[in-house]
Amino acid sequence: MGCRPVGGGSIALCSALFILHLAGSVRSVARTEEDQLLEQLHEKQYEHRLRPYKLTPDRLLLLPDPLWINVSLYVVNIGPVSEFDMTFKLGIYMRQFWHDARLSFAGNKSVTLSEDALDQLWLPDSFFHSEVISYVHKVTKENVFFRIHPNGNVLMSTRATVTSRCP
Repeated sequence: MGCRPVGGGSIALCSALFILHLAGSVRSVARTEEDQLLEQLHEKQYEHRLRPYKLTPDRLLLLPDPLWINVSLYVVNIGPVSEFDMTFKLGIYMRQFWHDARLSFAGNKSVTLSEDALDQLWLPDSFFHSEVISYVHKVTKENVFFRIHPNGNVLMSTRATVTSRCP
């Protein structure tokens, strides 16, 4: 990638283009790791409709144990509160953590997946008991962050707005 001086701002422009070029290279490496993981799941015949289960050391299926999903909420904003409708609105980040042994892979770095890959993975069916309306933010793209660690631990973070009834 070459730049030649054209005017006073050419160094800044060349620097910006070089940084964008590097960012594209990093993105393609991350995409490759994602593709490798998805290919590995395809070879293992990963079934996204089955919730995670425990495996014995020789990979035989055990009877299903309860799957614990840890949830944390970070409340960004509260309001408006409607006394007439008895509802309130929350802006939140909801983080969910669980373990899926089927997603374990060789390596020492976690892999972050794009929202396109989420259709191929099991996801918890979490909901708010008294919700009236909720939605996941989709500014430029769906606000979902999904990371898989080599041991099969999973983190999913979602930015959402929830309108709920007062209890």
